[in-house]
Amino acid sequence: MKRIDWRSKVFASGALVLGSLACVFIASAADQKSSSSDTSPDYRLPQVQFINEQVRQVWKDNNLTPSSLATDGEWCRRVYLDDWDASPR
Repeated sequence: MKRIDWRSKVFASGALVLGSLACVFIASAADQKSSSSDTSPDYRLPQVQFINEQVRQVWKDNNLTPSSLATDGEWCRRVYLDDWDASPR
C-alpha cells in the first residue's frame, strides 16, 4: 500500500479551499452583476438557459419551490460535507 506524503495532503486540502473560495467569489460577482430577481442566472449561455428552463418545468410539474439562496458559510459547509463526508470541526 502506497503511503501518501503529508505534503500531498496539505496541497490537496489547500487546493480544495482555494477552489471553493474561487467559486464563492465568482458566484458573488455574478450575483452582483445579475440585475434580475431570478435565483438562477443564465449568464447569456443558451445551454444554461435550457437547463434552467427544464429544472423550472420539473419544479412546476411537481409543485415544488426552490430553497432560498444559501449564505457563503452554508455553501462552504455543503461543499465540505460533499467532499469529505464529515462535518467541519
